[in-house]
Amino acid sequence: MTYQALSKVLHVHVSTIVKYAKLTRKCSSDNIEAEKSIKKELSKDQEQWLELVATNPTFTKTMIKHGNINLYQRLYRNNYDWLMGSTPNILSRKPKERISWLERDKNLLPKVVKIYIDWDNEANKFHRITMTAIGKKLNQVSLITQHLNKMSLTRGFIEEITEDPESFQRRRMDYILGVMSKDRVLKVWEVLKLTG
Repeated sequence: MTYQALSKVLHVHVSTIVKYAKLTRKCSSDNIEAEKSIKKELSKDQEQWLELVATNPTFTKTMIKHGNINLYQRLYRNNYDWLMGSTPNILSRKPKERISWLERDKNLLPKVVKIYIDWDNEANKFHRITMTAIGKKLNQVSLITQHLNKMSLTRGFIEEITEDPESFQRRRMDYILGVMSKDRVLKVWEVLKLTG
């Protein structure tokens, strides 16, 4: 179709058609040149990536990526399939060390026994013996509360010594009556006040 025929169809002047035709040709030639340069850069990027992989054979994909993040991002955007195919599949995780729960149980039991023996010696105020309180004194609350079922010796001892509220109140009352009644006769209100 000629420029004049186009100008009649579009209802514009011929010079407008010529102007935009020149711009379109220029843009299309620029696009072709840009695509060629991208392909050249991409091949350079691929060579760089392969060089990074070759120089660091023990590195994982993430470690290589952090070596040259811009290169990785360009390849990820422009040639994802090639990038995933030319990346090492090395796992960085070390196998987990298995925990010997029997050994941990044998190490933990003497500590729990020592805490039980010294339970209210250092405090002015009585504290109820609970699983969480034992864990806090050991600085191992999660071990005691979450993994106690894996440590049978420690679990048996803790279940034997833990107190419900009534037995705690009884122990506190017995202690106060035993200590204070040696000095003098206590009145009911004094016992209630001391026992909380």
